[in-house]
Amino acid sequence: MISQREGERNPSFERCVVHHKGKSLECSVENISTSGVLVKLNDVLSVRDFKPGDICTLNLSDDPAISHREIRCCVSRHTSTHVGLQFTF
Repeated sequence: MISQREGERNPSFERCVVHHKGKSLECSVENISTSGVLVKLNDVLSVRDFKPGDICTLNLSDDPAISHREIRCCVSRHTSTHVGLQFTF
């Protein structure tokens, strides 16, 4: 599958939370660019719930006590363990 994400991809291993269809899923950032992010979900069974075009939010903090801005995203693709998210500002 060819990715059309813009910008240089920067590797990262930051923990984060994706909010999707009423669930909060812990994950880690594999790489990030100016237009999107690739995350690896801790609960791989949840990956199959993601469909291209789904709207979700990404919180770059895994600690709910720390208030960070949630970033609105659109699912662009997924594999058995990873989800590609495009930022939708």
